[in-house]
Amino acid sequence: MPAIHASKEIIIEKPVSEVYAYVRDFETWPKWSPWLICEPETKLSFQKDAYSWEGKFVGAGMMRVADAKENRQIDYHLEFLKPWKSKAAVSMEFSELGDGTRVRWVMNSSLPWFMFFMKPMMECMIGMDYERGLRMLKERLETGTLRSALSYEARVTIPACDYIGIERICAMEDMERLMGEDFEKIGTIPEELIAQDEPVFTIYNAWKLSKGQASYIACCPVKTAPSQAPGGMMIGRRPACEAFTVDHKGSYNHLGNAWAAGMMRGQAKLFKQDKKVPPFEQYLNDPHETAEADLLTRVCLPRKD
Repeated sequence: MPAIHASKEIIIEKPVSEVYAYVRDFETWPKWSPWLICEPETKLSFQKDAYSWEGKFVGAGMMRVADAKENRQIDYHLEFLKPWKSKAAVSMEFSELGDGTRVRWVMNSSLPWFMFFMKPMMECMIGMDYERGLRMLKERLETGTLRSALSYEARVTIPACDYIGIERICAMEDMERLMGEDFEKIGTIPEELIAQDEPVFTIYNAWKLSKGQASYIACCPVKTAPSQAPGGMMIGRRPACEAFTVDHKGSYNHLGNAWAAGMMRGQAKLFKQDKKVPPFEQYLNDPHETAEADLLTRVCLPRKD
């Protein structure tokens, strides 16, 4: 059977004993789990050295501690029951780094032989989940809070919009940096062209998870499309649509939570996504004038139904 492996790490500015103790307690996991934030209503059951879950969107399963070396490593046995049955070996590794702690989250599992073609995509998706979880774990431990809250609207009418934008294909690991540069450049568009009543937004044309690539357009809404775009930019029109939306309040570092939650609901057939209209996210307030905890972003998944 095709083996799959995922490994992500992060540095947390807390002593290793504190980080280890926090992770070792399963009852802290709902505060930083990359899956449970997408479905807080998940039914949870905690036992000594184990916990189980059952949810509408996150499926069902159980995890138990297989071995633990204090302040060094925790090994887990992970078993999924829904949406399909599978098992995995998972570990959390801890090492001192100055006054902080390096945390490494590792998973090893396998796929049925007939799903061999999904190996690159599955490894990328699990890695993305682990990155989301580690970022939330870091923020919880370092600040005592989490700047990431989600809310949903089943159907929102979004009007058409002309835009000037910058289109790019890049490695997903470089996207945050490059998108920041793109929006800085977009900020030079003459103010008289900008449609002030529309938020700036990003259109996601494609996610090539097996290659770790994304294709996006960073967009500034304009009153009327000009005859010629400024240097290095393009002109386009986002069509009107009905969308399932996920509103995210908090740091842009945690926007992956909104996308994961929306995709889970699409996979659970809460709505049927229109594949002909690319999904997009709208930035509903100005990051230069808004505290990070109060940033509002709307993820829009166009509906076909």
